[in-house]
Amino acid sequence: MHEKFCIVSDFPEVLCKNERNQPHCEDGPSHRWRDGWELWFLEGVRVTEQIVMRPETLTFSQIKAETNAEVRRIMRNRFGEGRYLRETKAKVLHMDYEGARVGAAPRALMQDEEGRRFLVGTDGSTKRTYYMEVPATVTTCREAHVALCGFDEAKIVSKS
Repeated sequence: MHEKFCIVSDFPEVLCKNERNQPHCEDGPSHRWRDGWELWFLEGVRVTEQIVMRPETLTFSQIKAETNAEVRRIMRNRFGEGRYLRETKAKVLHMDYEGARVGAAPRALMQDEEGRRFLVGTDGSTKRTYYMEVPATVTTCREAHVALCGFDEAKIVSKS
Protein backbone atom coordinates (compact mmCIF):
# COMPACT_ATOMS: atom_id res chain seq x y z
CA MET A 1 0.00 0.00 0.00
CA HIS A 2 1.01 3.54 -0.69
CA GLU A 3 -0.37 6.67 0.96
CA LYS A 4 -1.94 7.78 -2.35
CA PHE A 5 -2.98 4.48 -3.94
CA CYS A 6 -3.42 0.73 -3.47
CA ILE A 7 -2.84 -2.07 -5.99
CA VAL A 8 -5.13 -5.08 -5.75
CA SER A 9 -4.49 -8.21 -7.81
CA ASP A 10 -5.63 -11.80 -7.99
CA PHE A 11 -3.02 -14.42 -7.20
CA PRO A 12 -1.62 -15.80 -10.48
CA GLU A 13 -3.23 -19.01 -11.70
CA VAL A 14 0.25 -20.13 -12.84
CA LEU A 15 3.28 -19.48 -10.65
CA CYS A 16 6.39 -21.54 -11.39
CA LYS A 17 9.61 -21.50 -9.38
CA ASN A 18 12.90 -23.38 -9.43
CA GLU A 19 14.56 -25.21 -6.53
CA ARG A 20 16.03 -21.91 -5.28
CA ASN A 21 12.51 -20.45 -5.07
CA GLN A 22 13.17 -18.09 -7.98
CA PRO A 23 10.53 -17.43 -10.64
CA HIS A 24 11.46 -19.86 -13.43
CA CYS A 25 9.78 -21.77 -16.25
CA GLU A 26 11.57 -23.17 -19.31
CA ASP A 27 8.50 -24.02 -21.38
CA GLY A 28 5.92 -21.34 -20.64
CA PRO A 29 5.19 -18.24 -18.59
CA SER A 30 6.34 -18.34 -14.99
CA HIS A 31 3.31 -16.22 -14.01
CA ARG A 32 -0.12 -16.04 -15.62
CA TRP A 33 -3.23 -14.30 -14.38
CA ARG A 34 -6.85 -15.05 -15.30
CA ASP A 35 -7.03 -11.99 -17.55
CA GLY A 36 -4.22 -13.49 -19.71
CA TRP A 37 -1.39 -11.23 -18.52
CA GLU A 38 1.88 -13.21 -18.35
CA LEU A 39 5.42 -12.79 -17.12
CA TRP A 40 8.40 -14.82 -18.32
CA PHE A 41 11.30 -15.59 -15.96
CA LEU A 42 14.31 -17.89 -16.13
CA GLU A 43 16.54 -18.33 -13.04
CA GLY A 44 14.82 -15.37 -11.37
CA VAL A 45 15.58 -13.07 -14.32
CA ARG A 46 12.73 -11.47 -16.25
CA VAL A 47 13.03 -12.32 -19.95
CA THR A 48 10.87 -12.14 -23.05
CA GLU A 49 8.46 -14.77 -24.29
CA GLN A 50 10.76 -15.29 -27.32
CA ILE A 51 13.70 -16.29 -25.11
CA VAL A 52 11.61 -18.96 -23.38
CA MET A 53 9.38 -20.25 -26.16
CA ARG A 54 11.34 -19.63 -29.38
CA PRO A 55 15.05 -19.49 -28.52
CA GLU A 56 15.90 -20.81 -32.00
CA THR A 57 14.64 -17.50 -33.42
CA LEU A 58 17.09 -15.42 -31.36
CA THR A 59 19.76 -13.67 -33.39
CA PHE A 60 23.32 -12.74 -32.61
CA SER A 61 22.32 -9.09 -33.12
CA GLN A 62 19.64 -9.35 -30.43
CA ILE A 63 22.10 -10.89 -27.98
CA LYS A 64 24.72 -8.26 -28.71
CA ALA A 65 22.18 -5.43 -28.30
CA GLU A 66 20.93 -6.66 -24.91
CA THR A 67 22.21 -4.30 -22.20
CA ASN A 68 21.37 -6.46 -19.17
CA ALA A 69 24.28 -8.88 -18.60
CA GLU A 70 22.09 -11.54 -16.92
CA VAL A 71 19.52 -11.50 -19.73
CA ARG A 72 22.37 -11.63 -22.28
CA ARG A 73 23.86 -14.66 -20.45
CA ILE A 74 20.50 -16.46 -20.54
CA MET A 75 20.02 -15.54 -24.21
CA ARG A 76 23.44 -17.03 -25.07
CA ASN A 77 22.59 -20.17 -23.12
CA ARG A 78 19.23 -20.60 -24.89
CA PHE A 79 20.80 -19.68 -28.26
CA GLY A 80 23.48 -22.31 -27.69
CA GLU A 81 27.12 -21.60 -26.87
CA GLY A 82 28.35 -23.51 -29.94
CA ARG A 83 26.07 -21.59 -32.29
CA TYR A 84 27.04 -18.36 -30.52
CA LEU A 85 30.77 -19.05 -30.98
CA ARG A 86 30.23 -19.93 -34.67
CA GLU A 87 28.14 -16.86 -35.41
CA THR A 88 30.51 -14.50 -33.57
CA LYS A 89 33.37 -16.01 -35.56
CA ALA A 90 35.18 -16.75 -32.31
CA LYS A 91 38.93 -17.16 -32.68
CA VAL A 92 40.73 -20.41 -31.95
CA LEU A 93 43.59 -19.48 -29.62
CA HIS A 94 45.03 -22.95 -29.04
CA MET A 95 44.32 -26.60 -29.92
CA ASP A 96 45.67 -29.87 -28.56
CA TYR A 97 44.72 -33.31 -27.27
CA GLU A 98 44.19 -34.01 -23.58
CA GLY A 99 47.26 -36.12 -22.88
CA ALA A 100 46.00 -38.37 -20.08
CA ARG A 101 43.92 -40.72 -22.23
CA VAL A 102 44.88 -42.78 -25.27
CA GLY A 103 42.76 -41.67 -28.22
CA ALA A 104 41.58 -38.49 -26.52
CA ALA A 105 39.52 -36.13 -28.66
CA PRO A 106 40.95 -32.79 -29.79
CA ARG A 107 40.04 -29.71 -27.82
CA ALA A 108 40.25 -26.01 -28.50
CA LEU A 109 40.58 -22.81 -26.52
CA MET A 110 38.34 -20.20 -28.16
CA GLN A 111 37.69 -16.52 -27.56
CA ASP A 112 34.53 -14.64 -28.52
CA GLU A 113 34.36 -10.97 -29.48
CA GLU A 114 33.65 -9.98 -25.86
CA GLY A 115 36.94 -11.56 -24.76
CA ARG A 116 35.28 -14.52 -23.03
CA ARG A 117 37.30 -17.72 -23.39
CA PHE A 118 35.99 -21.26 -23.62
CA LEU A 119 37.60 -24.67 -23.53
CA VAL A 120 35.68 -26.64 -26.15
CA GLY A 121 35.92 -30.40 -25.91
CA THR A 122 34.01 -33.55 -26.77
CA ASP A 123 33.16 -36.36 -24.38
CA GLY A 124 34.41 -39.50 -26.10
CA SER A 125 31.70 -41.76 -24.67
CA THR A 126 28.65 -39.54 -25.28
CA LYS A 127 30.00 -37.52 -28.26
CA ARG A 128 28.58 -34.36 -26.60
CA THR A 129 30.46 -31.12 -27.10
CA TYR A 130 31.03 -28.99 -24.02
CA TYR A 131 31.69 -25.25 -23.94
CA MET A 132 33.31 -24.45 -20.61
CA GLU A 133 34.04 -20.81 -19.84
CA VAL A 134 37.51 -20.22 -18.41
CA PRO A 135 39.36 -17.14 -17.12
CA ALA A 136 40.52 -14.66 -19.76
CA THR A 137 44.11 -15.13 -18.56
CA VAL A 138 44.23 -18.74 -19.79
CA THR A 139 46.34 -19.16 -22.95
CA THR A 140 46.44 -22.95 -23.57
CA CYS A 141 44.04 -25.87 -23.34
CA ARG A 142 46.17 -27.37 -20.57
CA GLU A 143 45.91 -24.15 -18.53
CA ALA A 144 42.14 -24.17 -19.13
CA HIS A 145 41.96 -27.72 -17.74
CA VAL A 146 43.80 -26.63 -14.58
CA ALA A 147 41.50 -23.60 -14.22
CA LEU A 148 38.42 -25.83 -14.49
CA CYS A 149 39.56 -28.85 -12.47
CA GLY A 150 42.06 -27.40 -10.05
CA PHE A 151 44.82 -29.89 -10.93
CA ASP A 152 47.14 -30.67 -13.82
CA GLU A 153 45.94 -33.44 -16.10
CA ALA A 154 49.30 -35.20 -15.61
CA LYS A 155 47.90 -36.23 -12.20
CA ILE A 156 45.10 -38.25 -13.80
CA VAL A 157 45.94 -41.84 -12.89
CA SER A 158 43.40 -43.72 -15.00
CA LYS A 159 44.48 -43.91 -18.63
CA SER A 160 42.39 -45.49 -21.38
